[in-house]
Amino acid sequence: MARHYATLMLASRLQREIDELFREIGRATEAFEGGDWQPQIDVLENESEVVVLAELPGVALGDLELRVEGNLMTLRGRKQPPAARPGRARYQCVETAHGRFERRLRIDAPVNSHRASAELRHGLLTVVMPKVADRRRESRTVTIQEG
Repeated sequence: MARHYATLMLASRLQREIDELFREIGRATEAFEGGDWQPQIDVLENESEVVVLAELPGVALGDLELRVEGNLMTLRGRKQPPAARPGRARYQCVETAHGRFERRLRIDAPVNSHRASAELRHGLLTVVMPKVADRRRESRTVTIQEG
């Protein structure tokens, strides 16, 4: 009986580890979904807020869309290709990326999406999301009424 119990415990632990592995794979693939290129993103967190910094050089404000739903932030947009120079100029080399992009980022801390703010300045998008109290782990005694 003890041997069966140990086997079940081992199987349960293995299942939790596999679940965590798939969650990590999901987070990694969500970060790189869709688009011709991907802006670089940094995420900072302190006691009161989560800040996301996205490098978007050459992206116009009108070509951006930012959405925060629950703990999922979605940034999509388009970086226009370089404009042709007047006259008979032609490009000899183009190394800059352009085209559409979409980044999805799971935010680990609970945030207030209604109070989120964003600013695009000098090609850097700064998104500030205030944290809210995480009440998922709180517990309380609930009084049961007799019906």
